[in-house]
Amino acid sequence: MISTTTSLPVPDIAFFGRSLAEYQVFFGIRASDHIGQRVLDVGAGPSSFAAEAACAGVDVTAVDPLYRCNEHALRMRATDGLNRMFATMRTRPEMFRLRSFASLEAAEADRRRAAARFLADYYTGVAVGRYVSAALPSLPFGAGTFDLVLCGHLLFVYDDRLDLDFHVAACRELARVARPETEVRLHPIVNLRGELSPLVAPVREALLVYGIVSEIVDVDYEFFRGTTRTLVLRRPSS
Repeated sequence: MISTTTSLPVPDIAFFGRSLAEYQVFFGIRASDHIGQRVLDVGAGPSSFAAEAACAGVDVTAVDPLYRCNEHALRMRATDGLNRMFATMRTRPEMFRLRSFASLEAAEADRRRAAARFLADYYTGVAVGRYVSAALPSLPFGAGTFDLVLCGHLLFVYDDRLDLDFHVAACRELARVARPETEVRLHPIVNLRGELSPLVAPVREALLVYGIVSEIVDVDYEFFRGTTRTLVLRRPSS
């Protein structure tokens, strides 16, 4: 059980979305660099990244296990996730840093717009294969399918319930579906206590056995405490 005095009181994996603009900052990417490329967003939740990037000419596939649900159920989950998170922010301000937003109200409005845009795109996106119901550590895509793979606010965040074996298997799967020499980007690398996850070092070491190299890069972002770095994985050409 997570202690609410030292950690964010998240009861399960939060269904909480973000915008294209926010993705670009915390992953350290530019959508304009990936026009015409295939990009995978794993654990996407009600983010508007896929809808926005698709409009910009990026071929995005977003994955989440809850994409098996209908739009109404997703709306309820997204609303609940937003309400829980911003209630927490108001009672636990010491856990948060709003570097990318002018205020708490601006952050909340941005997240609600992102969820609304996702929901507006959902049925169209499902019909064209933009939203796929799936979950790590097994993805329904062939090896080397994507030019960029993103996974945000899942790995390392929940290190109290997703163990080392899961993290290694998940990272191997993300690297498998990425083309050799392209990037897998994971953000953040802190847990719900705002601390560097103790799994980061052993995951990186274990991945080396499989030929997957990694580096930690700084990003100009911090939403909850410590979210200033992103882990980048690469699988060299054999």
